[in-house]
Amino acid sequence: MEKRNGDARDLAVKLAKQGKYKEAANILCEAAESGDVLAINDLGVIFEKMKDYDNAFKCYTEIMIRGYGIGYRNLGNLYMYGNGARQDSSIAIRLFEIAGEKGNADCYYKLFKIFTEGLGGVKSDENRAVEYLKKGAKLEHNSPDEEGCTVTLQYLYETGSIVKKDIKKCFLTNLNGYKFGKSATEYNLALCYLFGKGTKPNVEKGMELMKQSAEHHYFDAYYRLARLAFEGEIIPRNVALFKEYFTKALNAKSYKMALYLSEAILENEEIRDNEFFSMEHAIDLLSQTSFLLDQEEDKVEWNDEIEWFNAIKEKHPELDWPGIEDGSYLPGPHMKDIKC
Repeated sequence: MEKRNGDARDLAVKLAKQGKYKEAANILCEAAESGDVLAINDLGVIFEKMKDYDNAFKCYTEIMIRGYGIGYRNLGNLYMYGNGARQDSSIAIRLFEIAGEKGNADCYYKLFKIFTEGLGGVKSDENRAVEYLKKGAKLEHNSPDEEGCTVTLQYLYETGSIVKKDIKKCFLTNLNGYKFGKSATEYNLALCYLFGKGTKPNVEKGMELMKQSAEHHYFDAYYRLARLAFEGEIIPRNVALFKEYFTKALNAKSYKMALYLSEAILENEEIRDNEFFSMEHAIDLLSQTSFLLDQEEDKVEWNDEIEWFNAIKEKHPELDWPGIEDGSYLPGPHMKDIKC
């Protein structure tokens, strides 16, 4: 029965990704009726996608009654946004707290966001928000796929946003995250060693961690390694290393890589005069980046890159921006074909 239910869940996930929600729900019903908690939860998620919030509410309530944190979490979401239940932030907060106590670290991150951004009409309380974040970071040590609290906490210590700036704590937060196998903190720890943030500079250790992060497919590591090799300040300039990670970054749709290099070409005559790059390369990179950013549904996620693109546009009015912005100018060689 367990294997059959697992197969049903896998098939339902595939159908849901294809937008076949009714078919996915029908497949999950039998497994859910047998009492499979994961199937009940997946069915609730499918009902949410179908905007059938009443049935989603019933599914999550069933899981909650059985004492599972995921039920508290998902019910909290429904109460937070008034789906299938009256909107009630206080109930949502309590449900998220219980889910966190039951080991759901992402709920502490939700609570952090609620109390820093005042979501759902909740009065902002930054001290309370940070306490939730610290609880979540501790929980993430046992949750290999979760690191939102750890990454955010180290950022707060680094920037002095909300909490007192403390570069040493930033380093230690990253170090703790790295010990428990966190990919983003592995990357951030590499930056600490490379730039001496909260610890003595250790370029060898930093490069080792950065390459590990790249091997774990943390895409920002591709961008950072290419940039380090290109600039030649912390490590000697290395064309072969640059080419390797430049290509990987662009193939991984790293807008940062494209924007960084195009800006460098535009503003540095020495770069344009060597055998590797030209003004055409810069325009090509900007054209494709603009086109791809325009296709992204979640513009908020890419806000930094969009602002960077607009800053380049403002500094270089001489370029053919109408063609670049609508993606109509797509010359070759394209980003991944640039030879160096």
